[in-house]
Amino acid sequence: MAPKRNMPSSTSPNTNSQESRIPTTRRCQFELSSRKRRRASSLETSSRKHKPSATPQSHLSSTPLATSLSPSDSCGLEPLTPVVTTPPATSANGLQSSTPVVTSPPPPLPSAISPSCLSNSTSCCDVFSASCSREQLLTCNLPLVDCSVTVRQTMLVRVPVNFIFTDVATLGKRPPNCVVTQAVALMTQTKRADNAASNTVTLEEEDNTIGVSIGKLGVFSRAGLGQLKWLVEVASMRYNVQEEKRWVMETPDNLDDPTRNNIMHLLNKFPLNHLVTKEGKYSVDVRAFSKLALERYIDDTIIDAAIARMQRQYNSNESVLCLPAHTITWLDTGDRSFIHQCFRERLQNVNPGSLKLVLVPVSMNNVHWGLMVIDIKRKIAYFDDGLMWASPSISYVHLILRELNTKFPDCANFSLKDWLEVKTFKRFSMPRQPTDGKIIGSGSCGIVVILSAKILFDRINQKVFLCPGVLTK
Repeated sequence: MAPKRNMPSSTSPNTNSQESRIPTTRRCQFELSSRKRRRASSLETSSRKHKPSATPQSHLSSTPLATSLSPSDSCGLEPLTPVVTTPPATSANGLQSSTPVVTSPPPPLPSAISPSCLSNSTSCCDVFSASCSREQLLTCNLPLVDCSVTVRQTMLVRVPVNFIFTDVATLGKRPPNCVVTQAVALMTQTKRADNAASNTVTLEEEDNTIGVSIGKLGVFSRAGLGQLKWLVEVASMRYNVQEEKRWVMETPDNLDDPTRNNIMHLLNKFPLNHLVTKEGKYSVDVRAFSKLALERYIDDTIIDAAIARMQRQYNSNESVLCLPAHTITWLDTGDRSFIHQCFRERLQNVNPGSLKLVLVPVSMNNVHWGLMVIDIKRKIAYFDDGLMWASPSISYVHLILRELNTKFPDCANFSLKDWLEVKTFKRFSMPRQPTDGKIIGSGSCGIVVILSAKILFDRINQKVFLCPGVLTK
């Protein structure tokens, strides 16, 4: 039985309190000291398949449940004939309290889908394997995009427990990117609504009774949607690879040609899960490393590893507490026991009398990075990002200080009474990002977080107190 976690109330991500959401990765479950198994990568997680059963794939429940997209979500495409006969009831907080009933079942599923033709060097299964190199991925013949599938043909369906979901590896055609994005959004929104209604979060959740029907292509599980997203990423990789090579080989910097060639060899020849670098418990593989090119949205492993390395290089283990990027995910569960277990290891080496700063990278709506800075000595909370988005809830600071106070109840710097008087964040003058998408720096939010942390380490090393203009002075 997967552990249940209490979940706080949810708010809009662009207001003064950050949206409470289901953990977008499975990383936090491995923070429990009782777990000893190896952490699966996101690609390996998405490639898991359901066990076969005797239930025919085309057999759905007698009264299937479905949620179709609203006309405003159709991206301008022609809507199909509506199949929903009764609108869902809506509660006062705007969440759907029930799923609309469909009078007719989803479109019939193909009994057999011919697998796409792939090159001899790479099989279809290799596409979903983290041990496959990017060079191998680029030689695959991916399923063609079926442009006849629209977002209006995407709906949530209830299926029997032993239902066999469509195997993505057997698809002859795949849905367009916009359809995959909307299908994932449907599944995510439904999970959020279900967890909000039950006030719990399941960290090891793969609900086999809910799927997303996409036109005549099939009914896909949560893992299947992850595989469809990966096919989209591989397809975009083909268009980016030449530009990426130019970026690596021609960008002015201090790298010599052999180093540049080694980087390209690493990116293309080594498996996606090949370890590039490791700092403490943080590891960076080829897939994460490749996102440093072309100002892509870098993931948490890059940020965590970079900040941890700077902490070691500056010998700041006692003066700076660097919490990982998924700290907010821990706090969003609302389970004090679980949160306490996650923080226990992080606080083992903290010297309460020497601690000056707490750094927390913050993922904002999964599309942007910001940095939370807690000045322990002066009892000031800072937050900034390159786009001046609304700050997250100040309650995250209170929750972090609660853990410090629990660990060190006699330290006055962690007094909850004093910290509860802190009501808002202050900005610390993080450099602004261009927003036109053309100027260098437009997509560098994660890099700005890393460089801002470096400047803060410099200030601490120089014994300079923080102030609102700390990064510009």
